[in-house]
Amino acid sequence: MLAAISRWNRPGLIWGILGLAALAVPLAHRVTARRELARRLDRVAAVPLDRVAVPVALTTRGPLLASWQTVGGCGSGATTGSGGGVKWIGPVATGGLFNVLCQATYMAIDDPTRQEHHLYVNSLISKDLSEKWNVGVSVPLVYKYLRDPYGLDVDLSNSGLGDIYLQVTRRLGAINDTSLTAAVGLPTGKYDQLYKNTPLRQHQQLGFGRVAGTLTLDHVMDELWGMMVVGGSASWRGGENRLANYRAPSASGYGYLGYYAGKLIPSVGLTLTGLPAHDRDRSQDELTGLFIAAPSVALEWSTDWIAFMAGASFPYQYDGVNRTSEGRPRTPWAWAPWSASLAVSIAPF
Repeated sequence: MLAAISRWNRPGLIWGILGLAALAVPLAHRVTARRELARRLDRVAAVPLDRVAVPVALTTRGPLLASWQTVGGCGSGATTGSGGGVKWIGPVATGGLFNVLCQATYMAIDDPTRQEHHLYVNSLISKDLSEKWNVGVSVPLVYKYLRDPYGLDVDLSNSGLGDIYLQVTRRLGAINDTSLTAAVGLPTGKYDQLYKNTPLRQHQQLGFGRVAGTLTLDHVMDELWGMMVVGGSASWRGGENRLANYRAPSASGYGYLGYYAGKLIPSVGLTLTGLPAHDRDRSQDELTGLFIAAPSVALEWSTDWIAFMAGASFPYQYDGVNRTSEGRPRTPWAWAPWSASLAVSIAPF
């Protein structure tokens, strides 16, 4: 039905048409892009994999996800309650005889009672057994510098091999966009180092002295603009060792978002971790977090044969303790030790 439009209503109609156009144009663009992507996928599916160079987001011959996350460092570093960390979410170097990811993580512990500097250099060496199965071993070297921990004007350092982890990954889905990783930690790091016949505190040791284990599930969602990774993990962190040190089990959920900017992938992430109890050092409760929220930022750069990553994590935790040992009020919320990481991925031979 044709109706007359008064001059008073014309500007409103014009703005209304412009608003509808502003909404319709991006929607039409997305529909067109999805149809074009579907046509490309159909063309790729019609050609054998050995006759075409398949984009990394579609190939099933290499891992889509590094599935390697620093959660409180290696060895007994997790007892500091940092919870969460940097995760490599973009392409890593593949195609060699085996794959190597080497990540250095620095963690600073600085408060009125202790000043410490922890450095972990963790090397993950992995091998694809098939397009669905991958095995690996994670070997950490640990250096911990303790600034006058006993008030004797003596600085200490503790360094050596940490707890080695063995892992196996099963990739799931038609394009391997989901992965399930089981890892077992071996008690290879020294956990009973003494100073003046007294054991160092458990977070100052190189290992824990008990078998540990982690189960991790990751899912990758590839978009035209970038990727999203969501997942979760459950960890048995060793329980109690013979020195009456205790590490509580933990469960985490996380999400990461990365944006494609050529060879660069900037990313942000958030990890939420819960623990049922405090860790204990020789039967004494420590102020470790019961709930930890750890935002992180990272920047990745990759080529066909090498990839790099730099990132940092800034955990914020709730420890559930409202009063000091002297009975004074205190806040149970505080920032936990931050960490910074540098990593490189190569696929030799």
